[in-house]
Amino acid sequence: MRSLSEGGELAVAHEHDRLKKAPVLETVFELRAAIGESFTFLPGKMAASLEIDYPDVRETDLAKFFGIAPLPPEAGFLATHQFRTSDGKNLVQLGPMGLVVNSLAYPGFDAFRSAVAKALVSYHEHASVTAIRRLGLRYVNSLPRGEALLSGLTVSVQWPALEGASHQSV
Repeated sequence: MRSLSEGGELAVAHEHDRLKKAPVLETVFELRAAIGESFTFLPGKMAASLEIDYPDVRETDLAKFFGIAPLPPEAGFLATHQFRTSDGKNLVQLGPMGLVVNSLAYPGFDAFRSAVAKALVSYHEHASVTAIRRLGLRYVNSLPRGEALLSGLTVSVQWPALEGASHQSV
């Protein structure tokens, strides 16, 4: 790995040993949005469109309260419905304020991106999104202890090419 020093010279940093196991424990994609239709029928429509990949559909206890008193946007994301894969390792969570896609056993970037894209396509087809309030992507890691703080971590970030303005490009 190479970097520029303060004086502008090219410096070679210490190369870390590759980890035997990827440190990613869980990934979370979050979309908070305002929708132009009633939330009432959205869970059923999404359940129907996602049933091949997410056959296990659950209503949370919060769904019962949401029917009595709608929540303000300041409440943040609260799941009223969960759609799970058969093995329980991946889920889509739906609430009146948006959508969350979780992977509890990280399958790699391409597979996770595909799962997010499927959920987003379904959400945008059925929710009539009027405004996006927040996008979030989180990786929950467990790094092995090293000699120094973050000694096992090397980061490489690449911004994806966002071709066109499709929902999948998010």
